[in-house]
Amino acid sequence: MDQTSVLKFVVEQLNNSKVPYFLIGSFAVSYYGKPRATHDIDFKISLSQKAVKPLIEKFQKQFYISEEGIQDALKHQTMFNLIHFETNTKVDFWILQNDAFDQARFKRKKTVSLFGLDTFITTVEDLIIIKLKWYQESESDKHLNDIQGILEIQQDKIDKKYIQEWVGRLRLEKEWNQIDATL
Repeated sequence: MDQTSVLKFVVEQLNNSKVPYFLIGSFAVSYYGKPRATHDIDFKISLSQKAVKPLIEKFQKQFYISEEGIQDALKHQTMFNLIHFETNTKVDFWILQNDAFDQARFKRKKTVSLFGLDTFITTVEDLIIIKLKWYQESESDKHLNDIQGILEIQQDKIDKKYIQEWVGRLRLEKEWNQIDATL
């Protein structure tokens, strides 16, 4: 089993369990922009207490999964992960937060066919915005490079007005101007 097979298995389980999710991170970047290598698979999920045990049951045979880790992530609105036994592929589940941007991007998620499966994925605009936010927090150039690659491929399909609105609301003008200056 390879990383793509792990992604497909996780998407199938999420789709079957009706846990609301969307794909983020490097796989979303590769979908919209220039492909790049990654060591993990990232999802944003909305997880209720009643869905915890069924989720564990779906994954425990093929993945390391910790109920304590899930409960801590729910309590603090952070993340928990799965680790696939065979491949050591890590799958990060980021808990949906109560802030306006997280709620908005969750509502805007879209369905695409990814490796033959209907998969919920972040929109290109929300991916750019969250990458700006992550750059602001970490100053890691990989986020700017990801955005640049997305813009090169998706430039004519992006709702820049929507991006500008959230850039202002999240105070990301400095970071956006670094990207915008290169357009």
